[in-house]
Amino acid sequence: MCNPTPVLRHAAKAAAAAADAQTPAGTKGGAAELEEKDAKSEDRPRFDGPEPIHPCTKRHHVHHFLVWSAVAALLVYDGFFWSLPLTAFMVWYGDAYTAVLHCALDRPACLDIKILTGAARGFQAHHEYPLASTHGRGLYRMICDTQRIQLITIGAAVVFGRWNLMTARLVLMKLVTSAYGGATGHFYAHGGGKGRGPVIRTMQKLHLLLPPKHHVGGHHVAPHDKNFGIVNGLSNYFLNPLLWSNSPPLWVCLASWAFLSLFDVAIIERCVEPASTLAASAGVALLGAMRVAVTA
Repeated sequence: MCNPTPVLRHAAKAAAAAADAQTPAGTKGGAAELEEKDAKSEDRPRFDGPEPIHPCTKRHHVHHFLVWSAVAALLVYDGFFWSLPLTAFMVWYGDAYTAVLHCALDRPACLDIKILTGAARGFQAHHEYPLASTHGRGLYRMICDTQRIQLITIGAAVVFGRWNLMTARLVLMKLVTSAYGGATGHFYAHGGGKGRGPVIRTMQKLHLLLPPKHHVGGHHVAPHDKNFGIVNGLSNYFLNPLLWSNSPPLWVCLASWAFLSLFDVAIIERCVEPASTLAASAGVALLGAMRVAVTA
């Protein structure tokens, strides 16, 4: 059999390289992660680099200390999580909240909204510089980037919440899942196996943190129109049919995010109380029925 021509040989190498870029590294004996690389000038990226890295300040340090001190206080007081159903819902909702925000900030039109320009550029440039904008920033810096949205959550709860223990619990659960969980899940979803120990890998397998294949092999494939949740990806199975790169309209995404940011804690706490009362009543009725059956 004759050798292929130089043109065919070049095409074969190009096709193999393209296939390798989309193939999990585990098929070559490495970790089962998708390969990633940052854009170069010859790729003609839309952005000339990721968002600049600003140093964390004492304000950030104090904020994180206060949040985790409050979490520790609730852990000592009553276990913090209070109920498994509420915890499970907040783990799902924290991811869904990031998905709505992510879908909005990924729209090019967001770059023209002055108050959102920086955040939108950060999200959109991330598609071209996935490593520089995560491992290049560092996990703590990514957590500090969430402070503004954390303050919005706290402020909205102060205005619209009931100012009780459940209000504080829900605020903290949202911060732990959507803010701290979002930054942590997103950070470890990138960079292959770099820096991930057995705990992180197990949490990713259980979808408690964002699995790399789900995120890199899903959202980071053009046109970046699915898998917007960045905490654990659990909400994506429900939201993928609803959130696309061009649908719903940007104003619907922004209005939904604004509504959730202002009222989610207030709405959830008003739903938790009736559910708790109903569960308690059912428990009392069940115990009463058991006593009657025993004495009969």
